[in-house]
Amino acid sequence: MADNTLLTILVPGKDDRAFYKKFFILVGKKLNVKVIDLDSNNYLQKKRSILDKICKQHRRAQAKGEFLRGTSAVKLLSKDRKKEINIVIVPAERKVTQLASIILEYQAGLSNPSIDFIVVADDAEEKDFDQKLESLYNSIKSLSNIEIDKELSSGKYYRLLVLKKPRGVKLMLIVQGIKLVTIVTKHAIGDYILYLYRDLVDEMIKTTNKFMQIVNIKTDKHKHKKLALLIAVKLCYTKIEEIFLKNLNMDHLNELIRTCDALNTLISIIANTLNA
Repeated sequence: MADNTLLTILVPGKDDRAFYKKFFILVGKKLNVKVIDLDSNNYLQKKRSILDKICKQHRRAQAKGEFLRGTSAVKLLSKDRKKEINIVIVPAERKVTQLASIILEYQAGLSNPSIDFIVVADDAEEKDFDQKLESLYNSIKSLSNIEIDKELSSGKYYRLLVLKKPRGVKLMLIVQGIKLVTIVTKHAIGDYILYLYRDLVDEMIKTTNKFMQIVNIKTDKHKHKKLALLIAVKLCYTKIEEIFLKNLNMDHLNELIRTCDALNTLISIIANTLNA
């Protein structure tokens, strides 16, 4: 039987879920390990059992199919098939810290936590990246029944911690967005699109009056998503999540991890887990 590791990543919404699912699939290919899509009907029961390990308090939602439908999951299996990492991506409907509190407090009540890593990813929005990281950290630190042991590493976009309670669980905080993207002041997962397709953005700025009108609407809270959606349409997709699921490739992955230390650290965690 393979040595199992369970990583749960909590994300704001569906676009984020799409990005991370394709991200982990590409990471598996990059590491030359077997990738299994646990969202397929063939692995429905396996996925249910994994979700149950994360937090049994969601069993009622699972019965209704809500929690199950909302999540995505992939399995990465080492070359010798002796180690595997199950990755569950949970869209939290903008409530990542609230959902993290439910899961962490449930895990803290177990004698042996059933998850190994929990990742809390949230958009920087209009905050400075350092401020957003500190905000996430303080939110987790303030939770009852949660104790932070020490910080393992940190960077521009992340902090990696090990918890004393739930014992031994590693917590990674990720702030989404890219500092180099300056066309918007509100940073989010859409930054990955604006950064990867910056040549297309430049072209649209030069040739499209409508694009310029959207860019110049400084009070529009949804400008960021509109810009990403315009790029999606330009690429013949109808949704932002389709760019991630259908168009994200290995070159894109390599470009993003050169820019974003959080994504690079996620890859290191997976590689170290499968090679340990």
